Amino acid sequence: MFVLWRQPIAGLIARCGDPGEGPPSIGALNQEADRRAVRSRSGRSIRFVASREGEALSAAAYEGRIWASGEVVTRQHGRGACHDGFNAYCWLAFPQVRACLNALQALALGLRRDPETAPEAMLSPGMGRLRDQVTLFDESGGLLVTRNRALASAFHAGDWQTLFVRLRELWPDQANLLLTGHALHEKLLNPYKSICARVLWIDTDPGALLEQIDQRAAWLLDRALAHAPAGTGLDGLRPLPVMGVPGWDPANVDPAFYRDPLVFRPRSA
Repeated sequence: MFVLWRQPIAGLIARCGDPGEGPPSIGALNQEADRRAVRSRSGRSIRFVASREGEALSAAAYEGRIWASGEVVTRQHGRGACHDGFNAYCWLAFPQVRACLNALQALALGLRRDPETAPEAMLSPGMGRLRDQVTLFDESGGLLVTRNRALASAFHAGDWQTLFVRLRELWPDQANLLLTGHALHEKLLNPYKSICARVLWIDTDPGALLEQIDQRAAWLLDRALAHAPAGTGLDGLRPLPVMGVPGWDPANVDPAFYRDPLVFRPRSA
């Protein structure tokens, strides 16, 4: 079933299956990766590989394997299969964003070619902060795509009444939310009101090609990569309660939906 939050991965679901109903096959995922020429920032072609039974990788081993070989370990059985299926789809839909996140993880974890050369205990506080932010965006990231300054200002201020109620008629022609985080996709299989994304504002036309939006988002993340050695982390991430997006929850047609202070609280709270 098509729903608005699945917009960037709708084609993948149509061709490869719904991860909520069963894991997409490794073969189908790699066909898509080949067709899109998906590569890591270390120049490796991205390949999805099935995890071995009982295999549990540390963050350093998982991210290091992507950085060193381009292999994205993907569970095909058990509770993690759905999670990893959506992860694969996010790689395919937002390859430049995903490659940049892996490069940021490699930097934060001290990984280069050998993930064993810099254990996590050697991280500086700045690098630890960067890793936390990258992980949060990796799992729960989104892109608010709009050129409308009133919408962008309301988003940055956490002014949900303006963003979702007063300016509601501007959605979706002048604003769109695209989910890049695979954990968010999994949560939305059984949605609840308080689901929150960590969102970057992308100052471009929401009708732009997904490839252009992906490129722009990766450029913003690259700025964080350039400054990361100083421990500046990822600037610009803001929380956004996704069920407030017009059309994402039938109940939000009622303005009273947004009067829940536990979900739609001001940014300063």
